[in-house]
Amino acid sequence: MLSENPKCPSLQSHPYVNEKFGKVWSCWATGDVRIVFEYIFEYTDQNLVLLLLDIGGHSGKNSVY
Repeated sequence: MLSENPKCPSLQSHPYVNEKFGKVWSCWATGDVRIVFEYIFEYTDQNLVLLLLDIGGHSGKNSVY
């Protein structure tokens, strides 16, 4: 779903500032799991590329926040 439509409402994608990566996006994957990513555009083909930066929990010791 993320690769087809990163702004799909069920993913709850939203921008936020991460200590490690700066201004990025986060979305819901399942349960407490979140995916941190950023958009990269390939202007030659007008393709959208998502760079996955981190995957982990919303809270706890594996938190990505």
